[in-house]
Amino acid sequence: MNGGAGAGNRTRTHMTSEDDIEPIEIGLREGDILECRYRVERLLSHGGMSSVYLGANDRIKRQVAIKVLHEVDAGRSADASRRFENEAQAAGRIGSKHIVEVLDVGTTPRGESFLVMEYLDGETLKDRLERGPVTPGELVPIVRQLLEGLGAAHAAGIVHLDLKPGNVFLMRERRARAPGTEDFELVKILDFGIARFQPLESDPGKSIRTVMGTAHYMSPEQAVGERRLDGRTDLYAVGVILYRAITGRVPFSGTPFDQILQRVVFERPPRPRELAPALDASFEAIILKAMARDPDDRYQTAEEFALGLTAWQRQVEDDRATTLEPKPVSSKKPPPLPVKLPPPETATSWGTRTSRPPPAVDREGPRMALVAAVACAFGTGALALGLTLARSAPIAAPAAAPNAALLARIEPAFAPKLSPIVEPPAPPPSASPVAKAVRPRASAGRRSGDAPAPTPAKPLSRRAGDPSAAVEDYGY
Repeated sequence: MNGGAGAGNRTRTHMTSEDDIEPIEIGLREGDILECRYRVERLLSHGGMSSVYLGANDRIKRQVAIKVLHEVDAGRSADASRRFENEAQAAGRIGSKHIVEVLDVGTTPRGESFLVMEYLDGETLKDRLERGPVTPGELVPIVRQLLEGLGAAHAAGIVHLDLKPGNVFLMRERRARAPGTEDFELVKILDFGIARFQPLESDPGKSIRTVMGTAHYMSPEQAVGERRLDGRTDLYAVGVILYRAITGRVPFSGTPFDQILQRVVFERPPRPRELAPALDASFEAIILKAMARDPDDRYQTAEEFALGLTAWQRQVEDDRATTLEPKPVSSKKPPPLPVKLPPPETATSWGTRTSRPPPAVDREGPRMALVAAVACAFGTGALALGLTLARSAPIAAPAAAPNAALLARIEPAFAPKLSPIVEPPAPPPSASPVAKAVRPRASAGRRSGDAPAPTPAKPLSRRAGDPSAAVEDYGY
């Protein structure tokens, strides 16, 4: 390993915010060899507690990432070096594909601790957000993977305590995919350097008691130095990541470390929809629930948080499908329109003859005519029978004599119109009843052999006071 400046000439800064990091002197240079097999190629990134280099394992020809703890941290506190080693053990203890894999641990010739990790090809979420805010639809798949990794860490008794976009890595996963589609991005959680976890069997150390982390993403209980921190602190940081990704800014801004912490503890951030009016109200509710000041009001587990995001995503997909779904088309075919075909043609010896179908027979017309004829016959018969019965009926006897006084009053008025009563002649014994009722008609002349016409009766003499004199017999 090449020589360099001594430990006394190196500088270290406290992590005050994600973007407020003082420059540090690099301890490794290109070409340095660690543990006789790891070759340093170039610097990838650096932070307040460690730096990350691109390296290679010359024995197996594999690219690796080498994370080196700053020498001042190891010299000032033995706990810092122990936590650095515990990060490697914690990664193996969690056993999740969303936690960066630690391959080896060691010490540099200067006494600095280092970790050898899998090399990740991609970018951090911080790099992605620097290009501009993302939509909730783009963000949900990333955060769901992040919560899956956090759930595995919390189940292993480990709290990250330093979640931020810079510690969320989007690894390009090259798989067989359809042409024209982007590579799948696998989320990896980085930097468990200040993680709080239950003491491992090989390390019965003490828990961290100082306030460490990135101020913009700290929960209120972490900002006041609460000793009992659990997974809900990490879930608060995930809510701040959502806030930053959607609105393009962190909830609380400021430069001094203490001022940011005071605002985190005592102030309420602006609602996300005030900064992003187009944001869905239900997604805003998810962010505000994750960032609740009281831990009991937040999501209690990473799984519950992920279920809330999944439910929101399904609701959005259902609403989009309902909006874009075409109206159902009936499968029933409409009845075909009647087509009047021409009459078929028949070939004959003298040409083509068109055979026409016989005319349709109207069966209702004759039926109605028959009914009308029968009704007419019945009506005619009924009328003839009525006339026959009326002619054969005997003449009723004269009514009783009216009251003489009444006739005396009306006689002067009707006297000129009254005619004498004529008694009809008695019919011969052999005459039929019909003949009795028939009045003989006068003939124009008498023929030989005809019976002599009856001589009309002479009118009776009218007597004063005779009631029958006021009745006129019209007869037949």
